[in-house]
Amino acid sequence: MLNSQLDFSISTYWPAVKAISFDLDNTLWPIKSVIENAERQLWNWLERNHPRITEQHDLFSLRQHRADTAVAFPELSHDISALRRQSLESLLKEFGYARDLAHARSQAVSGWRAFYAARHQIEYYPDALSTLQRLHSHYRIAATTNGNANLELLGIADHFSAVMRPSEVGCSKPDSGIWEALCDALRLAPEQILHIGDHPEDDVLGAFANGLPAVWLNRNDDRWPAEYRPCIKISSLNQLLP
Repeated sequence: MLNSQLDFSISTYWPAVKAISFDLDNTLWPIKSVIENAERQLWNWLERNHPRITEQHDLFSLRQHRADTAVAFPELSHDISALRRQSLESLLKEFGYARDLAHARSQAVSGWRAFYAARHQIEYYPDALSTLQRLHSHYRIAATTNGNANLELLGIADHFSAVMRPSEVGCSKPDSGIWEALCDALRLAPEQILHIGDHPEDDVLGAFANGLPAVWLNRNDDRWPAEYRPCIKISSLNQLLP
């Protein structure tokens, strides 16, 4: 049986915890519509500047092109920014807009900027900022994400003592490397860091496997995978008490 809590005290459940790590996408803000809009902005840029590409590709086939790029460049699988740029550069070269890879990279800069700016046009969940502010008074706060959000651009970097991104760490959740990097950055033992996120495998089980306590944020009443051991579940960050 999943342990579903209403409100609970972090200090009571985990008295050793000194820091709280948050996932970002789908934890502090919903991401699906944000990425869809960012991809649309990139397609619009391509249509204005490189129309031969949009004559052959729509949003769906561009996503498939990016998936194919991931297969061709497995070393980029953990770095979504590098993967998206590689896909864009490959398209520019394929459709004759770039002489070589270096030229493709320079050509792709403004397109990537259009995408990345739109990627930061987020709307926080109603409980997100208030929870960060409340818990920041009691714990050090970190972010451990598989995404590419820039907290400086979002204006919330001051809340965070550390930010773990795959592009900088070299691996993504649930790989042990990102949890080790988090512990090193905070100079804390795994049992002193509570991780909170929406993804059962990447967030909760990834944390468990590396000695961190974890809470599953289940906003959509999803079913916990039956093959995994139970965990604490919340449906709102407001349920977290210091």
